[in-house]
Amino acid sequence: MKTFFPWLLFPLLCSLLFGETNLSWQVSPDKTKPGDLIELIATIESDSLSNAEITWPRHHKLQLIDQSAHSTDYDSGRYFHRIRFVLQAVSSGSAIIAPIPVRLQFIDRSQEAFLPELTIPIAPYRAADTDATAASLPAPSSSSNSAQKAVIVALAIVVVIGGIVIQKKRCAANPGEDNDTSDALEDLCRALKNDQDPTPLVENYLATHTASLSPELQATMEQFVYGSDCNHELLANLLEKEVGS
Repeated sequence: MKTFFPWLLFPLLCSLLFGETNLSWQVSPDKTKPGDLIELIATIESDSLSNAEITWPRHHKLQLIDQSAHSTDYDSGRYFHRIRFVLQAVSSGSAIIAPIPVRLQFIDRSQEAFLPELTIPIAPYRAADTDATAASLPAPSSSSNSAQKAVIVALAIVVVIGGIVIQKKRCAANPGEDNDTSDALEDLCRALKNDQDPTPLVENYLATHTASLSPELQATMEQFVYGSDCNHELLANLLEKEVGS
């Protein structure tokens, strides 16, 4: 005599009394590699509006990044409640997600259902994808080298000629600029030799003749005026060197 288990009819009776509840997955994107983000949307289709409680299980190949309610739609007498999961693939292989229990809370009842088992394939990286060695560029032909050299030489000539023209125009526009620069440097030298405070002269020189200064002299002058180290001897030596040149 066969044994009868009446509780096995409970799910069938629930579906007849309350309507069928369907649970499904949507996965995006189709192709995944370790480190990629995966979006899963769990859809719960039922005859009445419900709240769903889902606890994402720990998985060695998938890391949960975010879980949030997505949307609830109503169509043809059915409610579609969606919950969004954002996961990150940790390692390659088939990530098999066992059926996940879902606690559904309706207005007049509560019910437990299960999201179906889901398999997410995670493809490994190819050797070419992880190779840290940069691919070598093709060797340029001899004709290409000749053309590049000709272009470089032509550009250098244009730059030199342009610099000469600009310098001539500048000299023509400011014929006394060189004399002013020399006089200002000599005034600074005299002030230092006579133990006078050259700070106002240095500050004025920086404001009016910065373009003509060597980088070393400019840095020394700025340190002399604005810094804490007022090295008179170093400044005097640099000024004499500048005047002599």
